[in-house]
Amino acid sequence: DPDSRVGFFYDDQVQRLEKVVSLTWEEMPTLDYHYRPQRYSRCPLVGTFVPTVSPRYRIVVMVLHLKSKRGSQGDPAKLQFEPLRMQMAAGIVDQLKARVPEAFIDGSKELLVVAGDRNSEPTSGSARILAGALSLEDFRRGGPCIVLRSGEPSCDPEPVHHPMLYSVLPDGRDSRDGSFRYKGTASWIDTIMVPYATLRHVGGKVAGAAEAAGRVTWNHPAASDHGMVSVEFRLPAQSETSH
Repeated sequence: DPDSRVGFFYDDQVQRLEKVVSLTWEEMPTLDYHYRPQRYSRCPLVGTFVPTVSPRYRIVVMVLHLKSKRGSQGDPAKLQFEPLRMQMAAGIVDQLKARVPEAFIDGSKELLVVAGDRNSEPTSGSARILAGALSLEDFRRGGPCIVLRSGEPSCDPEPVHHPMLYSVLPDGRDSRDGSFRYKGTASWIDTIMVPYATLRHVGGKVAGAAEAAGRVTWNHPAASDHGMVSVEFRLPAQSETSH
């Protein structure tokens, strides 16, 4: 997709690509209802894969790339484009609810993986909206939340939402490595998230444990300032692993 900066690499001996959908023409919700909705500048892609070892299952992968902080002097809100990332995250949540509702049902044969460059820390407003811990409505006029200069939300009172997605990376647990390095500082701006129903298929320890199931690999630091984040999935009654 020429309007996207993401894509898929996959082993066709391990899984078959059933379909790919671009969100190029989808509009994001807005923080202020008075503003006209925008389309994604870096549209997410949604790919549906069929694992050859367990063809009863579908693995739906949404790859995202939220707005970076580069050129943030052009942000009229002076918040390093965090409001735009929040809108993008809210739009992604809406798309997931509409396109893959079965993935949020326990025992579903449809697994969901949301992965990519979030361009914000796990404690940011956009990260918490993407997880379902906060909503865009919480930040609208009259809502309990505001965005601080750091990009983190401040809420009074703290809204109560049931999270939709859970990180399988050690972000927030061990910040020594991170998935991104800039001027010697490590941060977790990349993500792999799954709904609770998919967590049971994650190999190793699940998110929330002392050690998360996902990992970051820095095999080729000269090629990118991002590490490669990855996680393994195991399907029921199968000894093979789908990646």
